Amino acid sequence: MNSDAQTYTLTDLGVVNGGTAQAAAINLNGQITGTATTASGIGYDAFLYSGGVQQDLGNLGGVSTGNALNDSGDVAGGSSLITVSTTNHPFLFKDDTLLDLGLPAGMKNGVAFGVNNSDQVVGQLTAGPRRQTVSFGFLWQNGVYMDLGTLGGSNTTALAINDAGQIVGSSATATGASDAFLWQNGVMTDLGTFPGGFGSSATAINDLGEIVGSSGTANFGPAHAFFRRNGVMTDLGVLPGFNSSSAAAVNNSAAVVGSCATVGYKTVRAFLYQNGVMTDLNRLIPGTAGSWILQSATGINDAGEIVGSGTTNGFQHAFLLTPATGPTVPAAPVGVATVSGNGLVTVNWQASVGAASYNVKRATSSAGPFATIATGLTATRFTDNAVVNCTTYYYAVSAVNSAGASPNSAAVLGNPQGIPAAPGNLTAARNTNPNLFLGSAINLAWRNNASTCSTAVQIERSTDGVHFALLVTLGSIQTSYTDGFLNSRTRYYYRVRAQSTGGLSGYSNIASAVAP
Repeated sequence: MNSDAQTYTLTDLGVVNGGTAQAAAINLNGQITGTATTASGIGYDAFLYSGGVQQDLGNLGGVSTGNALNDSGDVAGGSSLITVSTTNHPFLFKDDTLLDLGLPAGMKNGVAFGVNNSDQVVGQLTAGPRRQTVSFGFLWQNGVYMDLGTLGGSNTTALAINDAGQIVGSSATATGASDAFLWQNGVMTDLGTFPGGFGSSATAINDLGEIVGSSGTANFGPAHAFFRRNGVMTDLGVLPGFNSSSAAAVNNSAAVVGSCATVGYKTVRAFLYQNGVMTDLNRLIPGTAGSWILQSATGINDAGEIVGSGTTNGFQHAFLLTPATGPTVPAAPVGVATVSGNGLVTVNWQASVGAASYNVKRATSSAGPFATIATGLTATRFTDNAVVNCTTYYYAVSAVNSAGASPNSAAVLGNPQGIPAAPGNLTAARNTNPNLFLGSAINLAWRNNASTCSTAVQIERSTDGVHFALLVTLGSIQTSYTDGFLNSRTRYYYRVRAQSTGGLSGYSNIASAVAP
């Protein structure tokens, strides 16, 4: 059981005018920055969320994005210009003013990705034609830009800076790869990759110099999130059932947040990695969170507050997770599955964080109504023996603690079946109709005695009538089969039996024929 694990209360940061919102970072004081649809519903702007109020930070004439903030609430990001919509400038929002940081000579675009408590800003500048763009990682302070250099290639992006002035990001190497780097005291160091991996990127650094990001794995494998401390890069792995992961933020207690994805990014889920364990954040929010799916976690402060974005009722919203001081209603169990047998259905599920016990419910329709058939279960497994063979049942599980019961899990099907009756009247006859696609063949036919309480039919074949091997498995309602491409003038023997979740029937009679 995980009843003592930290859970979180969820705050929807909201959207305006039916738009969308994404949170990027949170500071020590609980202030949040990100990007949201504007009140007009046209375009989007950076925002600062403070004291329950979401402030639109405006833009430099076009649209803007909020990417980072420091503990004073100063926000760094990028904005397009009204005069040239394809041009973007880095900005710093400070003292209620959006300051255009401009561009150094020769640069066409820029965006800020990080800012520390000294208002040192880092990000990326670009130059060159569209198809031959070159990027430069920069440090901006007191109105002056500094080029951070590269790892030997032609492109660099600076993504974060801590209060010691250490900067991390990614930079192209002379070999063509793009690796994570640490820049300090004017020196850029290649942080490398996991053994055998290709390419990496560092996305965040805390005040202790601990770094997180993602790296390719061996044999061009999918990227995994990493945590780097004292020169050692640790693979944080992935959530069960997921293919890749990336870390977005780390606090001074080495708690890491990010996201995991399946192949093709068809499913993305936010994670928290702490004390050596990666947990799906959706398992740590209360069951009262409704339709929320937390997809990405992008910021965490030293109080353990987490921000990110996800969907609720199908719309993209920004969220804030606050560590709960008492029990919250657990999330609905996931991973619910059944194993059906003869006169029984066994239900299994994954443990829900914060759950003290579980209730199992059953219905004869996926839409319910569900009746509770077991309560107070402390294990994540239950066997239902009060079932009738050849009947379809649907099962759901809820998690319970002192705060209440979660919603029901997704319903899963169970179909208990007894051992079916053996097929009868098996016959075998030469196939005298020439058939190019079957060659020399034998026709088989039998009677199905198992009614609906079976899932398949197995046909076995032998050339001596003693030693049989499985030939084919057919659907439960099939009563004939043609065995083709046989050796002409050879006698073949056959027997058939029915299969169900309750077991295998006895064999039919043995029938034989000589292949034509």
